[in-house]
Amino acid sequence: MIDPTHGNITSLNLNDVLSETKMFFDICKNMNIYPGGVHLDFTANHACSECLGGLIDIKHEDVLHWYKTNTISSDPRLNLTQSIEYIFEMCRF
Repeated sequence: MIDPTHGNITSLNLNDVLSETKMFFDICKNMNIYPGGVHLDFTANHACSECLGGLIDIKHEDVLHWYKTNTISSDPRLNLTQSIEYIFEMCRF
């Protein structure tokens, strides 16, 4: 299983999450291992942005303004649009 948003203490970019997930699936395939799943932190709150990038191009300034977790978390959440984009991209792996 992979948890690509866990343990990230710097601003996380959606491309980094996708890259880590693709690498995980590639390693599983090369090792002839069945990937057990993906754990993803996300929110359906439209006024929340804790990760950079995506189709709506969340920037660092957006994250500073729209970060909704009470403390700086090591598990930043993807917003709704980023989550949907992640799922569509992951289907290509």
